[in-house]
Amino acid sequence: MPRALWKGPYFDLRLFKAIQEDAATKKGVITYARSSTVIPAFVGAKLLVHTGRSFTPLVVREEMVGRKLGALVPTITRGEPPKSKAQINREAAQAAAARRRAAAQGSANK
Repeated sequence: MPRALWKGPYFDLRLFKAIQEDAATKKGVITYARSSTVIPAFVGAKLLVHTGRSFTPLVVREEMVGRKLGALVPTITRGEPPKSKAQINREAAQAAAARRRAAAQGSANK
């Protein structure tokens, strides 16, 4: 259910003040306020939004206005399927062959 229009968008007041103070330096503002709505005053600001594990850089653009900060920053990384033992052995053999070739070329160049 959307927020009532008469209430206006929610944004963290500390974040708003920090963005205004950072406008001159453009170093970036670190924030945990993922529930804050992006308002037009945030456009052009560099934010470092917490993802639960790290801070992800985000430069606010015009088309982001009205969305939540948390929706703009991915939090889940896609996992890869585990490698089979055959793949691990094949990669190890390829790496060993590459090292042997490099060593042979190094001794041939001397």
